[in-house]
Amino acid sequence: MVALASALAVLLLTTSTASASKFEHFKQYLHNSVGASSRQWEGTQEPVIGVVTQTLEKEMNDDPRFADYKYYIMQSYVDWLQAAGARVVPLIQGDLQNVTMDKLSKVNAVLFPGGDGDYLAFGKEVFEAVKAINDQGTCMGYENMVSYVSDEGWDVLSVYDLDSASLAVEFVVDPQTTKLYQWLGAEAYLFEDHNVTYNSHHWSMNPDKFKTDKNLSAMFTLTGISYMPEPDGRPIVASIESEKYPFFGTQFHPEKPTRIFKEDQAVNHSWVSIQLNTHFSQYFVYQARRNTQSYGNYTEVQAAIIQNYELIVTDEWYDSVYVFK
Repeated sequence: MVALASALAVLLLTTSTASASKFEHFKQYLHNSVGASSRQWEGTQEPVIGVVTQTLEKEMNDDPRFADYKYYIMQSYVDWLQAAGARVVPLIQGDLQNVTMDKLSKVNAVLFPGGDGDYLAFGKEVFEAVKAINDQGTCMGYENMVSYVSDEGWDVLSVYDLDSASLAVEFVVDPQTTKLYQWLGAEAYLFEDHNVTYNSHHWSMNPDKFKTDKNLSAMFTLTGISYMPEPDGRPIVASIESEKYPFFGTQFHPEKPTRIFKEDQAVNHSWVSIQLNTHFSQYFVYQARRNTQSYGNYTEVQAAIIQNYELIVTDEWYDSVYVFK
C-alpha cells in the first residue's frame, strides 16, 4: 500500500515503484495491455484511497456549524485525489480499531493530510498497520510520519514558523533517480526555477538530521530541500521517500494550488504550478492502482465514500471541509 504525507504523506500498499519516466510507464502500460486486460496488469482500475481525519482546528471551535463534530478532512485533498481517478474513504479517529483495520484491508493507499489538528496517536496506528501490510507483501502528515521512525521521536522536528509562502525545491540528488520526481524527467528542475510549492507550517526538519538520525535515514532518503523566506533563510526538508517501502512525504502542500484561492494565502496558481503539483496526485494514484486490494462492488464503495458525510463550506484558510462525529 502506498502512503503519502503532506505536510503530505502517502502510504502505498505493496506496490512496485521502480524508477522510469512517465512516458516509459505509459509505454509499459500499453505493452502490458496488449493481449491481456489492463485490469490484470494494474491490480485495480478503481482505486480507493483512505484519508486520515484530524481533530478540529481552533477556528472551527468558534463556528457553531462544527458544534456536533470532532474531526475533519479538507476538501482540497479529496478533490486532488479524485482528479487523478481515485475515490476517497475517510479513516475516522473515533471508529473502533477493527473498523479501521477492515478499511485498511480494502483500500489501495493511505494519505496523511496536513493541517493544525491532531492525529499523532491514531496516525501511528495506521502507519504501523500499513507498514506491516507492506512487510507481508502523504505537513503534519509528513511531520507525524518522520516522528514515528526517528531516534528522537517528535523532537526530530524544530520550530520553523511560516504562515504562507510558495517556495522552490532544491534537489540534493538527481530527481531522475528518485521515485517521486522521476516521471517528470528534466522538467523536474522547474521546481528549482519557480516558487511553486505551497508551504504553511509551524514545525519542520533540519536536513542535517539525516546525517545524525540513524533510524530516520534508514527508513527515508532526503530528496529535496527548501529555504525559509528571508530574513530567516534556514534550509528545511522539502521531500523524502523510502527505498524499502512505497512511502513518500512532502513538507509542502501539492493539493492547494488547484483548490485554495483565499487572497491572503500565498498559493501559486500559475499554469506551471498547477502542472507540477498535480503530478504528485497522478503519481500517487498510479501507484495505488497497482495494488490488488478491493473495497468491494459499486454499492459497497458508495456506502463508504466521503460524500456520505457533511461538507461545511467556509471562507477560512482551510476552505471547505468534510466533518465527522
